[in-house]
Amino acid sequence: MFYKVTQRKSAVGLPKVFSDTLTVLGLKKINRTRYVPVSQSSAGLIFKVKELVKVELVDSYKSPAQMKSENKSPSGIVIESKSSN
Repeated sequence: MFYKVTQRKSAVGLPKVFSDTLTVLGLKKINRTRYVPVSQSSAGLIFKVKELVKVELVDSYKSPAQMKSENKSPSGIVIESKSSN
């Protein structure tokens, strides 16, 4: 089991402990997502920044390449056949 943690708000203007906690979780920019193993220590870190992140409980880890391919929109172009000129 993993926590899917997505940063939704910035830590600018907040005490340094909030930006440090986001860095430990692997979040550097808004809308970045990281998968964190379920444990007491990770739950404590997430609880510290609960106003800045969105958390979901998921069964499996997805690599950055898998997340990118899922979010990719279709190009809208389909090649039916190639001409042989």
